[in-house]
Amino acid sequence: MRASFRVLGRPAFRNLWLAQTTSVLGDRLVLVALALFVTDLTGSASDVGLVLAAGTVPFVAFLLVGGVWADRLPRARLMVGTDLVRAGLHGLLAVLIFTETVQVWHLVVIEALFGTAQAFFRPASTGLLPRTVPAAEIQEAHALTNMTNNVAELTGPALATALVLGVGAGWAFALDAVTFLVSAWFLLRVDVADAPPTAAERSTVLSDLAEGFGHVRSRPWVWVTVAVFALAVPLGYGPLFVLGPAVAGGTYDSAALFGIATALLGAGALAGATRPDVVLRVGDLPTGKPLREWLAGADAIQVGLDPEGAWQDPAATLDLSLPAEPAGVLAELAGRLAPGPAEPPPYLSGWLRADQLAASALDTTLGEQLSEPRVARELGLGLPPEATLVVSASMPIRDVETFFPARESPPRVLSNRGANGIDGVVSTAFGVAAGSPGPVVALIGDVALAYDVGALVSARRLRLALTLVLIDNEGGGIFDFLPVADTRPHDTYEVHVATPTGLDFADVAVAFGLRYLPATSVPEFRRALDAGLADDGVCLVHVHTDRAHNVRLHRRVWNDVERALADDHR
Repeated sequence: MRASFRVLGRPAFRNLWLAQTTSVLGDRLVLVALALFVTDLTGSASDVGLVLAAGTVPFVAFLLVGGVWADRLPRARLMVGTDLVRAGLHGLLAVLIFTETVQVWHLVVIEALFGTAQAFFRPASTGLLPRTVPAAEIQEAHALTNMTNNVAELTGPALATALVLGVGAGWAFALDAVTFLVSAWFLLRVDVADAPPTAAERSTVLSDLAEGFGHVRSRPWVWVTVAVFALAVPLGYGPLFVLGPAVAGGTYDSAALFGIATALLGAGALAGATRPDVVLRVGDLPTGKPLREWLAGADAIQVGLDPEGAWQDPAATLDLSLPAEPAGVLAELAGRLAPGPAEPPPYLSGWLRADQLAASALDTTLGEQLSEPRVARELGLGLPPEATLVVSASMPIRDVETFFPARESPPRVLSNRGANGIDGVVSTAFGVAAGSPGPVVALIGDVALAYDVGALVSARRLRLALTLVLIDNEGGGIFDFLPVADTRPHDTYEVHVATPTGLDFADVAVAFGLRYLPATSVPEFRRALDAGLADDGVCLVHVHTDRAHNVRLHRRVWNDVERALADDHR
């Protein structure tokens, strides 16, 4: 990734990259802007299809012709010309929209000319890039270009939606025209050896077209790729962009959903572009399934440091597992690596920025209401560094992984998984308390506590200090996130899957001699946690929650985090 950014030190490539970045942002913006504007103008999906086809058909038809002329003219100058043409076309469209005189036939003509200009720009751009960097850096230059294209794939639709639905479509096309002017300005600064062939060296245009077509036909991977995209446009992207705005507005009463959906098409591509080159994994498997799946799909060298030599790698993602103490290996690596820059490299800065945005979105969405995620976050904020948190399986461990804040000196976190997943958690917590010098807190659900409620008999005999934080949502909350929650009749799901315990945990506390500390708000929870940490016996902090509300809250959190990350790229 660092190598990809180093190529920006080449002035010719840097100017080309800046030109392409602004140009492709305009391309991604205008596609969504057109679909939204035409839908708003006429309400006809047929008109949307007509306008989009007017731009696509000339682009495909003239692409080979554009490639021929890209080989006959200075590429940077050809690109400047097509940028100026496209800026003029969409500048004219912006004027027509501002003056409220635009008609569908105007859009068809403008987009047909726009698509034709695009057909000349694209091959010239592809052919110019290898001339701006040494041969050894062409791969890095392509990687950086592709990554910024993916960013534009994410930000362009979001920006188009904000402009068209916020201040008006005219501003979207005006901005698009400006991006082409900026692109042209940078292209004028690209200084490379790109002299076209002389008249004596050139053959006729028709001969060049025939030769190019012959090259395509003789290479199966080329024509297969062309065929795939030829099917993908009418069968995939066509219905999305033609019907998307109408469905979003008619079915969901929000045209903005179309822009969000198209922006999310680029989110996956962006995630792929920011994958690491090497993954160094310390200890056991990552807790969360999403992270494990992401690592399994990452095209990276993966090395595990496992002092027990257990080869914790059921998905076979590790390329190498070393039975070594992580501290020693990491210290050796740090000594061998060259000193890093004063500022974090862009790759690291991007991840740190995303982490900060996600944390801010989490706090905003969770608000001040006491909830299951908020309990996990409060434990991460309130437990001292010398404390140990024992976490039960199912939702508690997932919430700790997701909502626990990053700290310089965090508490120790332990978890185990019994034969049935949730059995033996209370007994484990007592064992940890017996061998820990600091305070011990166990985060546990009501079903897990019921499975090991007999262990509470040991509370008085062992005379240990332990705080049990109970999430009581009257059943196995994790199942509400799964399709099985839709089982009908609902009573069948409750009895056989959710399995609420029916226990009154205030009575359980009395029966086993526990200090009972109910909490219904964040301040009450903080006071109860502080009281439990200061007590020398066993305390039960009881937080009652609602399973259905918990599902809605989790989904709202994911949506808000995703939106925060997307907004940051606009």
